[in-house]
Amino acid sequence: MALGAFGCADTTEGRRRWVERLDARAGAEGREECGMPEQDAGRDSRLSDLRRGWYWGSQAFAERILKWGEAALKKPRHRSARASGEKRAHGEQEALRLIAEGMAVAGLTEEEMKRLPGSEARKVTIARVVWEQTTMDMKWIAQHLGLRSAANASQQIRRHRQSPPEVPEAMQRWIIQSRNVA
Repeated sequence: MALGAFGCADTTEGRRRWVERLDARAGAEGREECGMPEQDAGRDSRLSDLRRGWYWGSQAFAERILKWGEAALKKPRHRSARASGEKRAHGEQEALRLIAEGMAVAGLTEEEMKRLPGSEARKVTIARVVWEQTTMDMKWIAQHLGLRSAANASQQIRRHRQSPPEVPEAMQRWIIQSRNVA
């Protein structure tokens, strides 16, 4: 590696000395002669001039970054990417089953679900379980549980996750049971 050839160890301090050496060389020579791009007045000089595929670090660091990048690229970027037609149909069946099960455990009827506000703890608990256990989107959940809108459903579920409200003991057992089934 270039660091060792110039007496710099492959450590943070060694890399810092190497950059200082390059900066000194760039100051002594013309920017074009040493491979430095022209300084753009609108560019933040704190940014690196490294280009795609280059990095500062050891070979172990490079391998770790490549492994991380491969894993990140394999993951779907959003929930709808996971929801092919078959998966969505299965997810919808599972979501409907969870809603019916949650309503039974909570002791809610269809009429009560329509009448209760979108922030009602039992409704939001059911919405959270459906969100966590299926591929259904917020719009679908909001429509089926009477949570006004996808944005409201998202906000209510987020609040529920941050500080779960008091719900009947039977619903708490149902939440745990539904997580263990999936």
